[in-house]
Amino acid sequence: VELYNPGSTSVDLSGYSLTDNDEPRRLVISGGTLLGPGAYRVFRNSEAGSGGLDRLSFPLDSDGETLVLLNPSGERVDVVRFGPQVTQRSLARDGTGQWVLAHPTPGTANQPLVAAELSTALTINEFQILPSRGSPWIELHNADWRPASLAGWSLVTSNSAIPLNTISFVEP
Repeated sequence: VELYNPGSTSVDLSGYSLTDNDEPRRLVISGGTLLGPGAYRVFRNSEAGSGGLDRLSFPLDSDGETLVLLNPSGERVDVVRFGPQVTQRSLARDGTGQWVLAHPTPGTANQPLVAAELSTALTINEFQILPSRGSPWIELHNADWRPASLAGWSLVTSNSAIPLNTISFVEP
């Protein structure tokens, strides 16, 4: 998880917190933590080596979840909800503030990737409506060499529409 200060003055992060569940203070940023103008602060997954960087006190789920940044008063400052992720890639904000797939660049400027065109890349490859165990499922296939974003897409039946996770990708 990377925090970035796009402003022209330092930001005091003392008491800010990150969480992925209903416990708002899962990771509390220690007192005296300043983020300078144009600076980055990286928090590594608790299972990864710290490499001199801060550690998250909780693992992130590559199958998707919600990550929240709260100010010291417990007010939500930022939130990202994501679905299944692509191996060896990151989610990053582009120049407009939209979440996109990117090359991992901890502590440096984001490098967005070009995603596949959904109109030609994705097909329904297989599905099972009445499995003997578990829930019904649908398998999407990405025929492109680039990951395909599911942002804004839905699976539609004759009587319902199921929106797909807004920040999720199908690998090639």
